Amino acid sequence: MTRARMLAAAAVAAMLGTPAEAYYHYTHFLTINSPFTALYEKFDLTALPNKTVTVYVTDAAPSTSGTDSFASVLSQVKAAAAQWNAVSVSDLRVAFGGLEAATQAPNTPGIDVIFTDDMAPGVLEQTWIGHTDTAVSAADGSKFFPFVRNIMEMNVNVEAPPGPSYAETYFTTAVHEMGHALGLQHTFTASAMSQGVIRNTTRLRALGPDDAAGLALLYGKSGWSAAFGSISGTVTSLGQPVSMASVVALPATGQPVSTLTNPDGTYEIDGVPPGQYLLYVHPLPPDADMWNPVGPGGQAFAASNPFETVFYPGTLDVEQAATISVRAGVAVANRNLTVEPRAAVPAYDIVTFSYFDSANQTYSWVGSPVTPAFINSSQNATSGWGTVTIQSASGNTAVPQSATLLGGFADAYIEPDGQAVALYIPMPLFAGAGPRHLVLNYGNDMYVLPDGVVLTTNNPPAISALATNVDGSVTATGSNLDANSQIFFDGLEASVVTPFAGDSTNGKVRVTPPPGFGGQNASVVAYNQDGQSSLTLDSWNLANGWALQNPPPIYAYPASAAPLISVSPAQLPAGAFAKVDVTTTNMTLVDGQVTLGFGTDDITVSGVWLSGNHILANVQVASNAALGASDISVISGFQVAMQSQAVLTVPANPQLPAMASVTNGLPSQATLYPGGYGTIWGSNLAVAIGTSAVTLNGVPVVVAYSSANQVNFVIPSGFAIGPATLNLNNGVVDALPIVVEIDLPPPAIASVAFVTGPGPDADDPAADGSVLNVLVTGLDPTVLSNLARVSVTLGGIGMTVSGISTTTTAGVYQIQIVLVQPPAGDNVPLAVWVDGSSSAPVSIPVQQPAPAPAS
Repeated sequence: MTRARMLAAAAVAAMLGTPAEAYYHYTHFLTINSPFTALYEKFDLTALPNKTVTVYVTDAAPSTSGTDSFASVLSQVKAAAAQWNAVSVSDLRVAFGGLEAATQAPNTPGIDVIFTDDMAPGVLEQTWIGHTDTAVSAADGSKFFPFVRNIMEMNVNVEAPPGPSYAETYFTTAVHEMGHALGLQHTFTASAMSQGVIRNTTRLRALGPDDAAGLALLYGKSGWSAAFGSISGTVTSLGQPVSMASVVALPATGQPVSTLTNPDGTYEIDGVPPGQYLLYVHPLPPDADMWNPVGPGGQAFAASNPFETVFYPGTLDVEQAATISVRAGVAVANRNLTVEPRAAVPAYDIVTFSYFDSANQTYSWVGSPVTPAFINSSQNATSGWGTVTIQSASGNTAVPQSATLLGGFADAYIEPDGQAVALYIPMPLFAGAGPRHLVLNYGNDMYVLPDGVVLTTNNPPAISALATNVDGSVTATGSNLDANSQIFFDGLEASVVTPFAGDSTNGKVRVTPPPGFGGQNASVVAYNQDGQSSLTLDSWNLANGWALQNPPPIYAYPASAAPLISVSPAQLPAGAFAKVDVTTTNMTLVDGQVTLGFGTDDITVSGVWLSGNHILANVQVASNAALGASDISVISGFQVAMQSQAVLTVPANPQLPAMASVTNGLPSQATLYPGGYGTIWGSNLAVAIGTSAVTLNGVPVVVAYSSANQVNFVIPSGFAIGPATLNLNNGVVDALPIVVEIDLPPPAIASVAFVTGPGPDADDPAADGSVLNVLVTGLDPTVLSNLARVSVTLGGIGMTVSGISTTTTAGVYQIQIVLVQPPAGDNVPLAVWVDGSSSAPVSIPVQQPAPAPAS
């Protein structure tokens, strides 16, 4: 399906609009013959502020009713952006920007979410891609087609599938569509980018390795592939290459990674985590909705006709499939596959479900249908059998000759059941927990369903009661909760006040609800780490758009006045880096739950500080920003406040000094702290050398050096910790103020000793494997709840921090480290780093490693 759409971007003369309803990446080839070099459509990181693409939601709210709300929808979109932002191998950051006017036309690329009823029957959500029609060159010389504006369309009726908005399916669908907007097409590995009918992701496992690898191939960090392996080869049929075949690296237990073949039949699966894999190839299903790759003239390369599904090296018997060992940084080549043509695929769009008997608390042969199929491997109510039903979402279900669950299971007993097929799977002892892959053999063909069955050792959680406490917290009581259960109010997780207590039949946990608005009715859902939730028993009904049989309990927020906001300043020049102060009324600002947005990709929020009812922030206005007014919005939990057309972008003022950034003056220090140096970088900072003046919170500070592009200043000793307003005058004109964070100074090392002795010293130097206690003073105590902020280096090489603890002496902390291949020497400098700033080093002796024994 193709439809062109002109998007509102004045700088683009011609754009291609393509619905994102297909596989892997949006691919172009430079030639029509082998070898094929792929050009992808993707965001240009150099055109994005801080390599960050921002997702904005139109202020034209969708239609909600019952317990639904626009705020819940926003929370799900924000959570979806956070999932993609957390992909560690990607250099692209993804931010949620709040609300925007539907008529906004920024010059910076971005993603817009709009609500519409203009979708084909059966389409839950869809994404439109807008890219330039000319390829550009990246820094490494490769070419790509840069995205300009991509649009996620969501159903204006939130109650319609995949809704209601609090449902897990609404969240996973938002994650899926956002992946399209980032440049990913469909895959067939049950991951986030798989089609909905075979997508077996959850709220707590929203992305898989296949999704991460796909994103990394577009935006990977330098050297990202060193931690992964690859598998490559060629797929042929009757001596001819097979195009657009899906080749999947499948572990017996764990998540698969896949790719599609090029028109010459070649493939390369990158981003494969180290481990043992089976390899199989399968044709695309008839409803793959693919956007085929195109050649230099715009002609599309067609997918090959249907063919058999086989495991490497060429077998339909999974027991005869070869295992491929994948190691980090190693390419496995020449894993070639030969397939036979088929008139049609034997099965596709297979849904698995099991039954839960609520009365007897067992997964059994009767009860409520649950999809994907869960099996409690620890129960014996079914006499050692796991019961699973498979059914095609596209007609009658073909009956396989055998059905095998990978991971040590014997073949299932198969029984046709009307339009479905029942599988009775023998359960081995200690089957464990987690997703398992299902292989259906049809004699001369196969169907493989990754993550088709999920093993668990527990039953689905249920919330039986909610009780509001006098302090505003809420106690959730229910069954099958545990210490790792997470409680969500609509799309937001509640923070735990009192951890879980009780047992599987009656347990409780006390939480603080996210900030909400007066009259809001939030649905409360418990999620367990095994993928089950208190909505599990309704998931089959949700997937098919039926009404909930067991709707979740409701928390009614108390009455409150409507939230309001105001902003200062009300106008910003293009190219500015400046502080803004947003005053809120009738809002509860919670750190980590506040989103401040300016309604346009041309204004980027680069830092947020909360102070009472104020939000202080630094914003960066693009130098080529579209001029005019834009919305401002503040979202805290479910509280949403917007002021339409509140901030005016005006032309740049070349007379103003422009501060671009503030760093520590020393290369080994990443933070600003009392007694340390700060360096302001920018332009027009001084009309002549030495003419600049700087204040912090209105207090003049010593300027050590100033020029047009650099000003060095000293932060006074004893200056207050926290955000401070920095002002600069270049000798004639004041710059726009900005906010800087003043941190505690780096800690000081008091002593270093072996765990069991006073060394190391010249007589007893440290060595590889030594465990040392480093005593420090002046350590920020908040690091005890986030040890990742602390590192220790020896000779500039990072050592393993095994723990940090208090001591009997007030203000003294003990950091325990393990030396791993330390550099040797009589005086090797040891330093403690907090948030990227280093203590003054101390020197310790480290002995040379013992020579390797002679062979």
